[in-house]
Formats: sequence, C-alpha cells, structure tokens
Amino acid sequence: MRRGVFWTAFLAVTLPLLYFAAGLVGGVALTGGPRIDGAREYRVGLVAGPLHYDLLIPLHDDIRPRFAFATAAAVPLDRAEWLLVGWGAQGFYTQTPGLADISLPVAWRAAVGDAAVMRLEAVGRIDDFGAIPLIALTQAEIYALLDAVLGSFDGTQALPLPGFTGRDAFFPARERFNLLNTCNVWLGDMLRAAGLPFGRWTPFPQSIRLSLGQTGLALD
Repeated sequence: MRRGVFWTAFLAVTLPLLYFAAGLVGGVALTGGPRIDGAREYRVGLVAGPLHYDLLIPLHDDIRPRFAFATAAAVPLDRAEWLLVGWGAQGFYTQTPGLADISLPVAWRAAVGDAAVMRLEAVGRIDDFGAIPLIALTQAEIYALLDAVLGSFDGTQALPLPGFTGRDAFFPARERFNLLNTCNVWLGDMLRAAGLPFGRWTPFPQSIRLSLGQTGLALD
C-alpha cells in the first residue's frame, strides 16, 4: 500500500516536471529554414497572453481580402490595421478570457483532448509595440504563413459563441487540442511553415520565448 502511494506521488511530481523540461528543450531544438532571400517588407507580431501567444498579421491590401469571410462574422476588418489570430481548445479558449475564469473541468478536457477553434480579432492602429516581438518576412514567407493559417480553419462560418471584445469571432479549426498539441505548438508550426527556423516543439509561452532567443528572429 505504501509503495503504491509512493509511486503515485512520485509520478504526480515527476511527469509534470518531465513535460515542462521537454517543452523547454523543444523550444531550443530548432528546425526549419534556411530562410528565403528577398526584401523583408512585412512585419508580423507575437502577442503574449497569460497562457499562449497569438499571431498579429498586418492587413495590407494584398492580405486583407484573404480574410474577407471574417466580415460576415462581424469582425470589422474594414476599420482595422492588424488581425490577431489564435488557435486553441474550444472549451478552454472560448470560456477563459483571463486566468480568473479557468475551471478545472474545462482545463482537464483541454489537457486530455478537445476540439479546436480559431479566433480572429480586428485590431486598430498600434503606435507602441512595447513587448510585442516583431518578425520581418519576405512576401514569399508571409504568403506561406497565410496559407498555413488559413489551412488551420475547418470552415469559414463563425461559431455561435460570444467573443471577448466585440471585434472578434471564433471559427471551427482543424486538429484537436491536447497537452502535446497546444496553442503554442500551433504557433510554432505556423512559423516553421513560413520557412522560419523555430523550436521543434513549443507547448508553452516559455518555449516560444526560448525559440525567439535562439533564432534572433525578433527585430530590435
């Protein structure tokens, strides 16, 4: 009996530590690249939230039409300069705008496996990017990034779910969320799809930050 309690306690402590350590190693173990040559005239941002990063895409004239479907979902792209894009677990992402909103049942469902959703939010002019890392991309790189992002949608009709800001909407997404395939893993996948060197497995915000530090992609 005591041996069973010991091993249960041991695994309860060890497995989370191993998971976190693997996420840190995955952040510094780079893959992808080499980068495409060309003028890097586009800027994308990585916006940190409490638990994950979103992708900030510039709504240039050659980019805005690719997200025209969002207008039907009341995402006001016509008055926006940027588009915030994220991928996450349906239950967790749509019900937890902040850390105070986390519930154990929703968190558990996300951990073991939940359907995924995409979130789009229209963002206006940004005068001070502050702590938002910016990455310079060529036209070929950003087009590859957009292809990967749009390929993450599983339909362009918005889900009947309330947004967080009045300028956002949720859409069905491909794949499923779980502890091995998190929102931050999705972001790493998108950047590598653009041809950028990035961490092989980036489940945590810390993994993303480590990858940025290793690659030197973020502009000063």
